[in-house]
Formats: sequence, structure tokens, C-alpha cells
Amino acid sequence: MSEKRIFLIILAIYLVLAIGYSIVEPLAEAPDEADHYNYITYLGQNRSLPEGTAVTQSKHPPFYHALAATLTAWTGLDFTFLRSNPDALPLGPDKPPNLFIHTTLEAFPWRGGALAMHLARFLSIALGAITVWGAWRLGSESFPDRPAIGLLAAAFLAGLPGFLFISGSVNNDNAAGAFGTLVILLCAMTLRRGLGWRRAALIGLFLGLGVLSKVGTLALWPLVVLAVGLAWWLSPDRKHALPAAVGQMALAWGLGVLIASPWLLRNMNLYGDPLAWDFVRSTVDQRVGPFAPRDVGWLLSGFHRTFWGRFGGAGQIELPILAMTLAGVFTFVVAIGAVRFVVSTIRQSRNAAAPQFLLLSAAPLLVFLSVVRYSAIALGTDQARLMFPALAAMAVWVGVGLVGLVRRPLCANANARRSLHACLLYTS
Repeated sequence: MSEKRIFLIILAIYLVLAIGYSIVEPLAEAPDEADHYNYITYLGQNRSLPEGTAVTQSKHPPFYHALAATLTAWTGLDFTFLRSNPDALPLGPDKPPNLFIHTTLEAFPWRGGALAMHLARFLSIALGAITVWGAWRLGSESFPDRPAIGLLAAAFLAGLPGFLFISGSVNNDNAAGAFGTLVILLCAMTLRRGLGWRRAALIGLFLGLGVLSKVGTLALWPLVVLAVGLAWWLSPDRKHALPAAVGQMALAWGLGVLIASPWLLRNMNLYGDPLAWDFVRSTVDQRVGPFAPRDVGWLLSGFHRTFWGRFGGAGQIELPILAMTLAGVFTFVVAIGAVRFVVSTIRQSRNAAAPQFLLLSAAPLLVFLSVVRYSAIALGTDQARLMFPALAAMAVWVGVGLVGLVRRPLCANANARRSLHACLLYTS
């Protein structure tokens, strides 16, 4: 079976599971989902952007919500079917799990606001599919002689409960994940194939759309500098390649700024700041006191739990302790496999593979540092979905770790690409 067919099976599995999550999960019972839908409703009904704090999620750029509003405006975008559950808060072990009361207004066949919300969820699923595809392609691009890495990365995401849960909900993190994935993939292509003007323009396009979806994608902008810089350094004629490298870097960043400029200029005009930080602070639970070193542990602990699966609008529904323990063991074992793979690969290739490892490491690190920076002003940031712009790179590391667990790298020769059976059993 060809690599492409194997991926299509993985993609089909993802779509079935994500759609299943979106249908089974009661409406508005995902993080901030009701607020995101409120933003969509405002855009669809008023054909303009909200100002001030009346629409909480309007602190976010509008691209994802505008796409959803365009897709669902014909339904009427009713909001009245959502009825908050007065017994749910404050959270506690003796409280009901649902933040909303769910009635026959949400029953199939969907209509009105329930239909609009499900359609918006399907948009999220489509964006999640881009992330799954991008993880596959990123693995293949970074390790072309080991197609199992990309396939394992895609398969991991296709079955990851935390990813499926967010992919099946109304949330702009799905758009951030898709555009972030495309930026990382294009950076990996630049690193492997060399500089290219068309690729630089595509990077600029996805940088801009990423910022218009969620400001957190700004963390990936330095990654473009790294990729172009490494591509220039690895070029056979650095002197003649330098003008092209500088020009393509300027094109990528310049186009990104141009695409994002309407949002940035509007913020500057309304709030005196292109990123509207004072406005953002007014819509979040602000941190009291500095972000201490111990808070990094809190952040990583929250990432681990929500990455694997923590459900409900406030994360009040967790996986069983046994499942989380197994997830922790899996993470530890995969990390060992990744170290083993990196060490052996760099030794065999005499550092030729180091740039790929550097790029794949830089993406999640940059996004993590941006979350730490945001955590200095806001509470509730211990959620893995904030890492979605770098999720594809993280999934590739899972593929690397799984391959590194065997005595010999999977698919180490071209013939192994022809068979999934050979990919998974090629050991010595």
C-alpha cells in the first residue's frame, strides 16, 4: 500500500472521530465555545466588527469567526437556544458537568442556532484536517527516507482525544493550528529544497492569515528567519544567495504584515496599540503577582492533561487516572526514543540532519515562550490548545520518538516506502 493511501486512511479515521466528537459533545460545552459563537453571531448579524468588551472573544482577530459567520449566516444565527445552567458554577465534585441546559432545540435535525453551531464545528474539523495533513507532510519533508515518521505523526493526531475534542468545537485555535502548520511545513521545505520566491510568498500569506486568526501565531515569525537563514547558510554559493535570502525574508514578513494590517491598524486607531493589549487584559482573568519559575511546572502539568484529554467548558471532566498515567509513560518513552533517534541520526549523517532537528525544536519552543509571556498577565493559560500553532511539529517528534524506539530506524531504505507492513516491522 502506498504512503498516500495509508495517509488517506488515517485522514478518514480522523474525520470519523472528529465528527463523532462534534456530534456527541453537547453544544457550548467546550472551552469558550459559547463566547466564540457569540462573536460569530455578531459578525453574521451586524456585518461589522464589535468594539469594546460586549463581545468577549472580540479580543481575537476575526478571520476564523468571519469564515464561520459567512458559512452560517443563512441559518439566522440564533443564540437564544443556549441556556446557562445555574447549578454548574462554582465548579465542584458535587456539581453537574454541563455548563448549559440542553433541550430539544438542539435535537437532530438541527435548525437555527444549533445548525449554525454544528456547521461552525465542521469548519473547525476541516481546519484540523489541514493540521493532520501538514503533520504528515512535515514528517515526510523533514525525513524523506523515513516515511513512517510522517504517517505516525498524522496517526497520532488522528487519535489524540485532546486534539479531537478541540477540533470538534467552535474555537479559533483550530485556525491557528492549521496556518501555523502550513508555515512550519513551508519552512521545512525551504530548509530542504533551498530558497524560493513562490514559497516565500506562501509563507507570507499564511503568516498573515495566522495573525488574523489568532495573535499567538506571531510566535512563529522568527522561525521564518531561522529557516531562510539556514537555507542561505547551506547554499553552495552564500555570497550570491544572500540578496535572495534577504529579499525573500522581506517578502514573507512584508506580505504577512500587509495581510494583517487592517486588523493591526484598526486596533491602533481604537486602542492605541496594534495588538490591543490593554483591551485584552480587560477581557481575561489577570494574574496577580509575577510569573514565577514554579508556574512553569503548573503550565506544563496543564498542557499534559489537556493535550491528552480534559473535557468540558472549564476542563472539569478529566480522563481516568490510569489513562493519564499511561499517557505520562508513553510521553517519557517517546522522549527516550526521540533522543536515541537524534543522536544516532546526527552521528550517521555527520550533522547533516541537525538543521531539521533545530527547526522542529524551535517551533514548539517559540510558541511555548509566547504562552509563558501571555501567562505573565493572564490566568487559565495551562491549556495545550494554545500550543496548536506548533502542534504538527510536536506530532512529528512523536513519530521520531516511535521510530527511535526500534533498534534500526523504520523505513531506512526506499523500498520500505512501498509497504506500511515493511515500515512498521523493519527492525534488526
